[in-house]
Amino acid sequence: MPKHLKYFFISAFQSYLFNLVLDKRMPYIDKIFLEI
Repeated sequence: MPKHLKYFFISAFQSYLFNLVLDKRMPYIDKIFLEI
């Protein structure tokens, strides 16, 4: 596998994981902001 392709997959996977975590925390974060 070409190196640049490998890096592309790694960064795509990282952003996917980041969005997944953000998705789960979003309601929690919203609640905190509403309580401030």
